[in-house]
Amino acid sequence: MRPFTPTQLNRIYLGCFGAYLLSAFLFVQYKPFWLDEIIQLLHTRDVAFSRMLAGSRNPGASFLPDFFQWLLVKVHYSRAMARGPAFLFGAASICLFSKLVRMAGLSAEFAVAAAFALLPIVLRYTTEARPYSQGLFFTIAALVLLVAIEQAPTIPRSAYLFLATTAAMYSHPFTIFPIIAAAFVFSTPFRNANWRLLLLPVLGACVAFAPWWATAVTTWNGAVAGSVSSASSTVFDWKTPFRVLHEITEGGYVTGVCLLLLMLISVFSSDAQKPRRFAASGFGGLILILLIEDRLHYYFAARHLVFSLPLLVVAAGFALEPAPKFSRAIGLTLWAILVTGSVTSIIIGALRPRENWDAAAAKLALLARQGDCIVTAGNGHLRYYAFFEPELNKVSCQWQAVTRIELAVDPYDAGEKLAAISDLTAKGWRQSGEEETGKFQVIEFRRQGDRGNTPTRS
Repeated sequence: MRPFTPTQLNRIYLGCFGAYLLSAFLFVQYKPFWLDEIIQLLHTRDVAFSRMLAGSRNPGASFLPDFFQWLLVKVHYSRAMARGPAFLFGAASICLFSKLVRMAGLSAEFAVAAAFALLPIVLRYTTEARPYSQGLFFTIAALVLLVAIEQAPTIPRSAYLFLATTAAMYSHPFTIFPIIAAAFVFSTPFRNANWRLLLLPVLGACVAFAPWWATAVTTWNGAVAGSVSSASSTVFDWKTPFRVLHEITEGGYVTGVCLLLLMLISVFSSDAQKPRRFAASGFGGLILILLIEDRLHYYFAARHLVFSLPLLVVAAGFALEPAPKFSRAIGLTLWAILVTGSVTSIIIGALRPRENWDAAAAKLALLARQGDCIVTAGNGHLRYYAFFEPELNKVSCQWQAVTRIELAVDPYDAGEKLAAISDLTAKGWRQSGEEETGKFQVIEFRRQGDRGNTPTRS
């Protein structure tokens, strides 16, 4: 069998990328919104610019993702438009990552890029209305420029690095940590005489981000203090390495351990400095992210680690290169397990029942039109249902007039459910039925002694 020509290979690569984008778009179009997407959309859909700007000051949030989403949903609201920025930046991230792989000198460009694209966490944030794929894109752009400056330093490239890093920070503040780690590793003075062209743009981007940080830090600190208890805010303990391995790709231990082993093979199988520098930069960014989470008394948030993944995957990619100390077959086997584990995790996740706020909201709106009073177990959670059914904002419960109360319990209300039931029982209501809709519970209550004339749900 004759080997493929470069033209044929390019067509195969484009076909695979097209199939990937089509699959991702199906997720974009049909996957229900989950809570964090709704929270972001609450201050980008049908709101003035000033309200969108105020909402962007949520903990860890920056201006650019909300702004792009606000522009698109202002034109037309739909799932595709709400998730449009994430999808476009996710697709662009994969293309730019291929360039980073090529600039690193890896021969297995397609295999490395495909493994990165198929990591569950990368696909997830390509298909969710969240800021992470946008932050990932500008992080990779900054890394590409760092490598380019190291190879051929010029002042224009340094200026572009400043712009890319600034855009990354205004997409998500945690993007700075892998960038600054890479800048220090790549600009070690005894290795690179042009270290100023690498470090100064990154430090300048931090200065450019300072005005936003100054206006948002009080809101961030207040929100974190109000939502994260001291008991749950310890990031560093003996479980941390296991959490990182399990969560960094969102594919479980199989993908996390394979990625680690591939990096170790890359680092120890060659005397070349490239794999060590990419690995050191990736681990440096990862550790900085964990340190900041711990310093802010935040919880372990695996989603922040996605910004270090490009460096770590490139470092792991060197295991596919011919090496004198290790058989290439070991690297290829681990790479196959990594990709298989990622695809399996994606399929399992796609088949798993999801929270469906849209379906639950439609059910509550139907009950409200029948005269039922709607209450939620979580304080203030009615607005999340009202995002899909605005009429729920107008429901006024006259406790003495209604005969039925519907208690909505979402997947995040488990802790408040018993308290809400106890409160209604103490006020003279009895539980008379229960129904599940899209992983939500809708519990019916009637007055004590009132059996009603209609059958209750069970």
